[in-house]
Amino acid sequence: MRALYIPKRTHNNLLVNKLPSPKVSSSARMAQRSLVEEATRPLVLITVSVLLGFLCYLYYRFVHSPYLVFAGTGVKGPNPRILLGNSLELLTRGEMQTYHKFYKTYGPIFGFYRGTRPVVAVTDPILVDMVLSSEQNSFTTVHHNHQVQ
Repeated sequence: MRALYIPKRTHNNLLVNKLPSPKVSSSARMAQRSLVEEATRPLVLITVSVLLGFLCYLYYRFVHSPYLVFAGTGVKGPNPRILLGNSLELLTRGEMQTYHKFYKTYGPIFGFYRGTRPVVAVTDPILVDMVLSSEQNSFTTVHHNHQVQ
């Protein structure tokens, strides 16, 4: 068998250093640049459109959608504010006064929002008894807040 001799590459025998640099006119550079800009413009437009659509989806899913819980149920209540729900009214007026106002306005069953969390208030004693003695697991958490008179 014969050994194959491969010469070591040094800085002097690299072809890259010996290639002449191309002379490109400024008009050719501008033409190349405009071609690149024209080629990337649709990609930028598509990317921005996809990001905008994704942001709209996130807004609907996490900001708007939680406030649609009572829409088809027949539970009346005040209109919530984005991200705050009805918490601002509960904090400024006080809970008892706000519950009493909701009771007078919307009746013995009303719904409101603490932030984005929906809350159903039941003030009719017969309905309260039905809710508390129900054997169904329809009510995952039952909060015993205050008695509205």
